[in-house]
Amino acid sequence: MLKPSALQQKAWKKKPLLWLLHISGMTKHVIFHATSHEEVQEIETAFGNRSINVISNVPSMPDSDLSNHIRIPGTARLCFVGRVHPIKNLLWLLELMKRVASTCHLTVVGPMEDESYWQACIRTIKELPKNVSVEFVGVQVEDVVRQHLAESDALILPTLGENFGHAIFESLAAGTPVIISDQTIWRNLTTRNAGWDLSLDDGEGFVNAIEEVAHMTSESHHVWRAGALRTAQMFVDENDFHTLYQTMFFHDSAL
Repeated sequence: MLKPSALQQKAWKKKPLLWLLHISGMTKHVIFHATSHEEVQEIETAFGNRSINVISNVPSMPDSDLSNHIRIPGTARLCFVGRVHPIKNLLWLLELMKRVASTCHLTVVGPMEDESYWQACIRTIKELPKNVSVEFVGVQVEDVVRQHLAESDALILPTLGENFGHAIFESLAAGTPVIISDQTIWRNLTTRNAGWDLSLDDGEGFVNAIEEVAHMTSESHHVWRAGALRTAQMFVDENDFHTLYQTMFFHDSAL
């Protein structure tokens, strides 16, 4: 919530509140929990030098192995998981998909939080070429979301900013590669055959990634699915979440 992109949303309400918190001195008695080093910088920008514990969010466990996945050559089945809200950048994605040449189906999973924004999305959906289709399924329970991800060829989420990105991790944990912005902690994914993390200034890069997914063979897509699952498992293996959270909540220095 302290990311610049988040603070720009309803800034008239957020900036006075942050100012009041700052001048009150209340945050001097707060131990902050940051989930990334980027978030540490955002907390310090808002409140100055404060006591901050850095521990990543606790994710669900990755699948033990890859499930069966049927590829349709020349087609990209994409899944967008997130709020229908400007910060998730769905409208930007829909505008971009006007330039996709391959057959592409996008499933949008998540709550509709901004009615006017959704109406703009609907208008853009009506302008999409015949080779691109969009399905909005709304809010779904966790198991159904994981199923949508597992059945998709890739998650696509050009978010303006995430402190962790649960949907991104869920996709990787399901063995589904991701096409995301570079405004998250998930970086250098292409080197791991796990996905693409791209600048939002590089719309052509997003289009090219979609086209690459569409033209993958079953064998090449399996390599990327394995890379996605391996990336999720490495993240879990590298973090002892139980010990880290026990220390943060119950250590004497945190009381």
